[in-house]
Order: sequence, then C-alpha cells, then structure tokens
Amino acid sequence: MTYPRFAAAWFELGQVQMQKNDPAGARHSYQQSLAADSKYINPYHGLTQLAMREQKWQELTELSEKLLALNPVNFPEAWLSNALGNYCLRNFTAAEKSARRGLQLDAEHQVPKLEYMLGMILLKTSNYEEAAKHLRAFLSLTTKPAEVAEAQKQLDEITRLSATANLATGEKK
Repeated sequence: MTYPRFAAAWFELGQVQMQKNDPAGARHSYQQSLAADSKYINPYHGLTQLAMREQKWQELTELSEKLLALNPVNFPEAWLSNALGNYCLRNFTAAEKSARRGLQLDAEHQVPKLEYMLGMILLKTSNYEEAAKHLRAFLSLTTKPAEVAEAQKQLDEITRLSATANLATGEKK
C-alpha cells in the first residue's frame, strides 16, 4: 500500500458524510478507503451500518463477514450485523451461529441486542424455552421503553406458541 493515511482520511470523510445524512457520499468514501487499504477495518464497519440502514441484507452479511474475517474478536456488533443479515435472508443456522459467537465474545454485554437477536432466531426455529431465556436476558439489560415493549411482546408470543406446542404434543401422546 502506497499511502496508508489516505485510507484513514477517506474513512473520516465518510464519517462526516454520514453525520450530514449523505449515505451515497459516505458509501463512496468508505469504498475509496478500502481501495487504499483493503485490510482497514473501519470502512467495513461504516458500510455495514449503511447496509443495515438501507436493509440490504445480502450486502450486510457479506460486509460483516469481511470485517469478522479481519478481526473476529473486537467487534461484537459485527456479529450482530451478520446475525441480522442472515436472519433476514432466512438463513437461521448461520444467524444463530453468529449471534452465539457474538454473545460468547461480548461477556460485558456491550451489545445487548445480541440476546434479543438470538431469542428471535430461536423463536423462528421453535426453540421456545431457550428463546425465552435470551429475551429475558435482553430485558434485564435494556432500558429503552420501546425495546422493552417489543421484547415483552415477543416473550408473550413465545409463551403462547410454547403452550400451543405443548398442547399439540400432549394430544399426540
């Protein structure tokens, strides 16, 4: 790489463009940053945020995988991004794997939404007991009223689905 500082400068420009609500400009700057240094992690992080905001799930999954390939340890939110992308693409096995890996690395619960994400993934795979456990863990970590309300709604749904599944299993015996 000829000018490593250019990568950082392009990234910083992208950050300013994001703050000014210029996603197209930010995307261009992040891509220029990666062109200057493909191993510079920050532009991948910026691009994953853009992909998430724009609900480009395939792009989100691919970018978060590149970021995690470079540094799988220091970015638990990248595991969340990867889990979300895979979840939205209905690849629940990969989503679960990413959420579990993120939780494993996030011992201090800096990204509580990993608990919520894993709960939602487990709900989709009918693992109601463990889904409820992760949603309760999320509820113990979040303080935002909207998040509390949504998680409680999902927990109520798990209770309902679990009861229905138990009834169906009981009827078959």
